[in-house]
Amino acid sequence: MEFSRTNIVYTFLVLLYICLWASSVNDFFFWDTIQLGSKQAHFFYEASEFSLLLPNEIDSGHFPLFGLYLSVWWDFFGKTLFVSHLAMLPWVLWITYVIFRLTTIYCSENYRYLMVFILCLEPTLLAQITLISPDVILIASFLSGWFYYQKNNIVLLSLFFLILCLISLRGFMVAGALFAAVCLIWMFDKKERGNLKILTAFFPGFIAVLLFLGYHYQKSAWIGFHADSPWSPSFTKVNISGILYNTGLFVWRMVDFGRVGVFLLLFYLVWKKNKISGHKGNFLLILGITTTLVLAGVTIGFQSLTAHRYYMPLYLILLLSTLHLLYQSDLTSLTKKILSVGLALCLISGHFWVYPEGVSKGWDSSLAFRPVFSLYRDVEKFLVNNDIRKKDIATFFPFLAEEKYIQLNESGDTYQQYGSQKPAYLLLSNIHNDAPDSLFWEYPKNSALYIKKRGSVWIGLFRMKSINDKEIK
Repeated sequence: MEFSRTNIVYTFLVLLYICLWASSVNDFFFWDTIQLGSKQAHFFYEASEFSLLLPNEIDSGHFPLFGLYLSVWWDFFGKTLFVSHLAMLPWVLWITYVIFRLTTIYCSENYRYLMVFILCLEPTLLAQITLISPDVILIASFLSGWFYYQKNNIVLLSLFFLILCLISLRGFMVAGALFAAVCLIWMFDKKERGNLKILTAFFPGFIAVLLFLGYHYQKSAWIGFHADSPWSPSFTKVNISGILYNTGLFVWRMVDFGRVGVFLLLFYLVWKKNKISGHKGNFLLILGITTTLVLAGVTIGFQSLTAHRYYMPLYLILLLSTLHLLYQSDLTSLTKKILSVGLALCLISGHFWVYPEGVSKGWDSSLAFRPVFSLYRDVEKFLVNNDIRKKDIATFFPFLAEEKYIQLNESGDTYQQYGSQKPAYLLLSNIHNDAPDSLFWEYPKNSALYIKKRGSVWIGLFRMKSINDKEIK
């Protein structure tokens, strides 16, 4: 590798990503990774007989690739949080590598170091690499499929497209957007029409998914979700007003966590009549359109499918498109560098964007959530010291699973779900998006038996107001 600014920046980013990963190796399963990672991996790890069909209560309706992947690591190296995070490290490093390679297509060497640096600062991407998350594999496979298509590498395109199709139903949808973009280029670009072989690279992925979904439907009689699944309310169809509301959420997700800077710069560059052109530029534009149509089309029509991380492929496409326009524009070199620094600062600021209590936030989509792990363990110490049982405490997602699935400590202790019974205590935090707004007024922080805040996150233990006072040590 020749000595250059780009290589220096890339080395720095690899070290940054490794440091972020290393800082998280004791962090437990968080948010949807409890369901999509821990619970599904436990099924395979503990099963006496192998089966691809999961129990209904943890079956997400897609090929359980991530659960299988984690369980293999547990089988070989032990079921620990460190091993679980270690399983993510190859994918974390691969993301940096494929971003590094992808920039060779869309940027001259003069500004490539800036493009690599800014792409790797994407806030939701940085948050996800600290989690034991299937979305890390999803984004690595998507970027790889995109890159190897541009390089006409049939074998590696086919491999990563297969992984993308199998990692989740959302991965399958993103794969569909990638395939649609390739097909449109193939149909309208005369140079591509003779390249029929490139289309065959997508067949293994589609065939594998269709075979699994057919098998799944034959055995379980449902695809995607079923009426009794914990996430079935999220798939409730909404009316026109709901679609308009979700469209607003979609726009908010696009500009949230500092990404408003991306759109302001993009609009400025378009206003200045900068255009994407050429074969690779046209593919970038079409991929952005197909990914927007697919991800927005399959989310805004339903009750609760607009989580920030769902749109991560689109964030990266829009960010890369903006940088591509900036660095090929006729702006002066100094102006380009100033705008790049401003954009980088906008993205970094996203980790400090916190909304008032009662406003839902994508807590797994910026690094603002990181203090939750130490705060959660501090609460546990307080409970032990004061002989308070978890079953006497009501709380909300994501603290409701057994500790076995959250911290891999073989404990069956669980908190109560708020509203299911009348508990003695309430564990409340600003990360609880599904907590009624009234609770934050009914239980002010100064009334807490125990409360602690680090960074943007706080967690408090309150005595339920209908329960007589109980002495706390």
